[in-house]
Amino acid sequence: MNEEKIEISQSPLPKKDEKQTRVTMNFCEALQEVMKNKKIHRLEWKDLQYYGFLKNSILTLHKPDDKLYQWVINDGDMNSIDWTVIE
Repeated sequence: MNEEKIEISQSPLPKKDEKQTRVTMNFCEALQEVMKNKKIHRLEWKDLQYYGFLKNSILTLHKPDDKLYQWVINDGDMNSIDWTVIE
């Protein structure tokens, strides 16, 4: 009987962004921070007024126009590893 071996892999350690000295993480790690009532931001977004957070148990985006939007998560969000927590 030939048994398949299952490889075990660990998530990469958070990387430190040299320019902004912020710890970056993947989307799953960022969502864990959102669950702790933190705001998350992608370095790609440049403007810190663009961030995600929970409002009334709904994942919400704050945009530079100072409006709030219900966040529809896309593949780019889920596959990115440039997430940070902002104050």
